[in-house]
Amino acid sequence: MQPSSNRPPDQHSESAEELAESRLTRAPAPVIDAIMARLGLARESDEPEGDALKLARDLADPSWKIRIQATQRLGKIGKKAPLELLLVALNDQHDSVRAAAARALGRNPRPAAISALVKALSDKEWVVRTEAALALGQMGERAPLEALLSATRDQDAAVRAAAHQALGEVGAQSTLEPLGIALQDEDWSVREAAALALGRLDEHDALPVLLDARQDRDPAVSKAAETTLRRFDSGSFASLPPPSDSFAQWLERIRSPQRYLANSEEQFAGTSIYSWHGQQPAPLARPVTREKARRHRQLSALFNWSRRVAHVAEGLLAAVLIACLLIAWLIISSQTRTTPVQVGSSNASPAFTTYRGHDSSVENVAWAPDGQTMASADTRGTVRIWQASTGHTLQVYPHFGRALALTWSNINTLLVAYAEPNQSLQVQQYIIGPYPSIELLFQQTSLAAIPAVAAWASDNQTLAFDAGDGIVRIWNITANLNITSFQEKHAQYTELRWSPDNNQVAALSTTGQVQLWDAYTGQHITTLESDQFASLVIWVASSQKSSELLFASTNGTIMRWWYNYTSQEQKVYPFLAKQVYNIASSGYLSVSALALSPDRAQLLLATSDGLVQARDALSGNLIYIYTGHSAQVNDITWGPDRQHIATASMDTTVQIWQEQ
Repeated sequence: MQPSSNRPPDQHSESAEELAESRLTRAPAPVIDAIMARLGLARESDEPEGDALKLARDLADPSWKIRIQATQRLGKIGKKAPLELLLVALNDQHDSVRAAAARALGRNPRPAAISALVKALSDKEWVVRTEAALALGQMGERAPLEALLSATRDQDAAVRAAAHQALGEVGAQSTLEPLGIALQDEDWSVREAAALALGRLDEHDALPVLLDARQDRDPAVSKAAETTLRRFDSGSFASLPPPSDSFAQWLERIRSPQRYLANSEEQFAGTSIYSWHGQQPAPLARPVTREKARRHRQLSALFNWSRRVAHVAEGLLAAVLIACLLIAWLIISSQTRTTPVQVGSSNASPAFTTYRGHDSSVENVAWAPDGQTMASADTRGTVRIWQASTGHTLQVYPHFGRALALTWSNINTLLVAYAEPNQSLQVQQYIIGPYPSIELLFQQTSLAAIPAVAAWASDNQTLAFDAGDGIVRIWNITANLNITSFQEKHAQYTELRWSPDNNQVAALSTTGQVQLWDAYTGQHITTLESDQFASLVIWVASSQKSSELLFASTNGTIMRWWYNYTSQEQKVYPFLAKQVYNIASSGYLSVSALALSPDRAQLLLATSDGLVQARDALSGNLIYIYTGHSAQVNDITWGPDRQHIATASMDTTVQIWQEQ
């Protein structure tokens, strides 16, 4: 590794031997103090192992690759690693450095490490939250159960699976209920993690839920439950059953954003979830007595008898189901049109196209102007172009960066704005048809951070994007013209929304603050009232006199926000209470997407349970519910015909359906 260009003067450069001799008698190195002061962190101790000054310098290096290598070296040191440096890495601006720091903190079972990992469970990036959950599992009995239980309700399946895996490593009997609930999770990796984790608990308590899990629709989950049950029958508790080979796919989802680790000694070994941290789980010290063995034999006989009864019942049930399916097929085939899906008194037509080409959560979807072609992007940055009528894939464009925004400039040309890990933004132009081509149309480098969000104006050529440190830049990509920029220092953004007339941009920060900016002058227009905070925001209308927006407040209420430019007066009032749209009375329901129909008459409201509700945009009354997705909907867009709707979901599908 070459020395960084921003190293301190030579008087601070000492050999590792000199530093080791003096580390107990002198004050912390100036570079460490500078980093700690910048992050507002206090040093817990001064016990570096090896060249702590060099590690501190590397953690301050402009290159994230050098910072992550320093973090990995700290992880190799283990318990003797200076905790303050790991805390610095855990607050790094690059999510992959933070993820590596969380992994390394799992080897530092100290109170400060535990509290830092608990805080990392709230990180904006799922990969950091996943690493933090697994690291807390390594703390054993010291792991905070309340924090891990909270992580089991995370919106990302990888985080939930890691949290349940950690609960299994803790092995507390109080985790039986949440592990049992996890066996009903929508994601197979969460269910398998829960089935494996149940092997840590008392077998008598875990048997009923494992018997149910044995009937799971996913072979990997049912196999995990069956393997654990066989271990209970045999009385063999030396180690946990191995995860299925399909967990390799789960781990790949974690690895994908961190491909730069491929040449590192910290690279994942094997497909086991345990080897992610480079170690096998500790053996379970559970001696099997004669009485326990006798009890297992009795239970085994009872279960074998119950299995035979269950097989007979399953045969009868299968016959009834086949008969019902035959009758249903006859009824459906006799109809001339598709029967709507009934949900109470409301309904929505089933999807006429379900695209299943993605293998991870789909974040964005865009219609081509002719309504015949679709583009969709997933969390891995892969963009797929496909036919709307058939779901047939036309082109696949893998990319290392994250796809922030898609738009079609014409029926054959797709523009994709990518956030690159080297703190740059690119716009790639994909041309489909007889002579497909790819062109780098626009690039902004040396940004203050990795762009987090971008949005295309309705002219399909003007892009607003987050340049880091609170700066938003607006460029006409086609003309390569910098229109303007605006800045709210130190802000981080989760959404940028163009007004219908393309004259303003609404910027939503991670703190929930919403501000309106002039898209051509960069002037600040107004800020949402200080006692109001939002999690999502969309425009309703804009004119020279006033603007109106809808936003989801942090308590779940959908609010209306009206602002008058002349009087500078703003009004904020409730539009739709959470208890109204929370049809199932779920305790953890949240709004995941909002969209208005082209005529502004309908509001589509997607919730974290996968439902999409259509409501009257004036009264809030329910019109219909679409139930096609099995997981959270991330993006909603109307087709050019103003009748069909495309929804992109965490269930890895894009579904096209028709409004009522």
